[in-house]
Amino acid sequence: MYRISIVLGLLLVAVVAVAHFALVGRGRPRFQDAQTITRFNLWERLVHAVLGICFVVLAGTGFWAGLAGHAMSGYALMIHATFAPPFILALTAMALTWAYDCRYQDHDLQLVKSCPLCQAAPPQAGRFNTIQKTFFWITCLLAIPAILSAVLSMFPLTGTEGQHLLLKAHRASTLLMTMFLLGHAYLQTCGRRGTWQVMVSGKVSPQWAQKYAPLWGQTDARQGLTGP
Repeated sequence: MYRISIVLGLLLVAVVAVAHFALVGRGRPRFQDAQTITRFNLWERLVHAVLGICFVVLAGTGFWAGLAGHAMSGYALMIHATFAPPFILALTAMALTWAYDCRYQDHDLQLVKSCPLCQAAPPQAGRFNTIQKTFFWITCLLAIPAILSAVLSMFPLTGTEGQHLLLKAHRASTLLMTMFLLGHAYLQTCGRRGTWQVMVSGKVSPQWAQKYAPLWGQTDARQGLTGP
């Protein structure tokens, strides 16, 4: 059953991503300009990089075992256990770093009332739009059962039946988290052309800011304007 859930979950993300790209993402322009605005500082990019690397390793080792139909063991289990603590720390840092910017505001309701995935440019978006904020909060919420189930399973306090329940909770929460993180990854790469470079350089053009984050681009962003 878990193997089927993995396949169906990842397939669902792929279908939605392909449909969105065909209908919306493909037509979005790239923005390049000599002048740039600082969108993410070094700390934010470091947190994002650690999260990305740990996520790939944890998902790869965990779902590989799930698709193979057996429990993790040997080097795969050692690698999974090694990358779990930095992933938890990075998740905590992520929550503390972006919680304020991801608070919902009145203008977010405008996007909720429309079709979020059909918007070429979210209306009245601040530093993060409504979809990004939703991905952020769902990831934070799913991280709680994912982390607790993994930590509690290390202690034989609940008996055999309890261990099985913890394993199921861990599998379900991590699969859902993976689906949302993959959706976020798509929207920050193919879904919004030219956006993935932002987490590498930390810079965006004024045109990018005006299209994708107009409220942010009109205020704090101008303070970080650089260029010739």
